[in-house]
Amino acid sequence: MEEQKKTPEGEDPSVNESNEARRIRLSGESIGEDIKTDDIKVNKVENFFYHNKIAIILTVFFVTVFAILIVQMVRHSNPDVSIIYGGPEYISARQAQDFRSVMESLGDDYNNDGKTIIQLYDFVFMTKDQIEKVTSEPDENGNKVVVDMNVNKSNSDRFSSEIFGVDASLCILSKSQYDMVKENGGFVQLSDIFGEIPEGAVDEFGILFYSTKLCRFYNAVKIFPEDSVIALRKISTAGAVMGMSEQAKKNHEYGEKLFKKIMAFEYPEGYEPE
Repeated sequence: MEEQKKTPEGEDPSVNESNEARRIRLSGESIGEDIKTDDIKVNKVENFFYHNKIAIILTVFFVTVFAILIVQMVRHSNPDVSIIYGGPEYISARQAQDFRSVMESLGDDYNNDGKTIIQLYDFVFMTKDQIEKVTSEPDENGNKVVVDMNVNKSNSDRFSSEIFGVDASLCILSKSQYDMVKENGGFVQLSDIFGEIPEGAVDEFGILFYSTKLCRFYNAVKIFPEDSVIALRKISTAGAVMGMSEQAKKNHEYGEKLFKKIMAFEYPEGYEPE
C-alpha cells in the first residue's frame, strides 16, 4: 500500500493548489462573486411573475375590459337616436356596427354635439307563441330544441322595461314582439307621422321593415327577422314621472326624424332592385 504523501512543515501550501484556486487566492476574489448583481435582479423579477402570474393576468384582463367599456360609454353616452330591436334572432357585434354605420350616414347630428351617433339596443328573447313554435319541431340535426326559460324571461323583462322607458323611441321588432307592445298602446299612428298610411304598412302603427327601399338596397340593415316591423314608440309617461319629459320629447323628435328619413330613402339613379 502506497504511503500518502504529506506536505513538509513550512512548505509553501500553494504548491499543490490548482491554477484556478491560486488565481482566486491571489486576486482576493470570493467564489460567491461569480453571481452577478444583474442576475440576482433578473431572478427576483422572474420569481415575482411566477408567484403572481394569476393576479397579473387578471389585472391586465380587467384593465383591458374597463378601457373598452370606457370607450364605448364615451361613444354612446349621447346618441342622436336610440333604436330598440326585440326578437328571437341574435345580432352580432359586427352586424350591429354595420347597421349603425348605415343609419348614421342617413341621419343627422340632431343633438348638435358635432357628431352623428345611432345606438342599437338589442334584446334577444321569444314570446310564448315563438317558444311553442320553435319547440314543436326538432332542429336541423333532429334534436329537440330547448329554451333557457330563465335567460329568456330576464331578457324579456329588460325589453319591457326599456321599451316603455325614456331613451329609445324608434323600434324594429319581430312581429310577435311588435304585437305585444301594440296591445299595450305603445306606438304612434303612422298617419300622425306621415299624414297617411305608407306603403308596406302592416296596420295603422307599423311598417314591414324589409319592404322599405332602404332595406332592399342595403344588405347591412338586413340583420333582423324578416317579419320585423319598424314603428315609433309613444312618448313614455315614465319620462314625465321621472322629471325627464323634455329629454323624452327630444328623443322622440329625433327618432321621428330618422323614421321619416328611412321612409324617404330613394335608390341611386340607375339602380334596379332585384
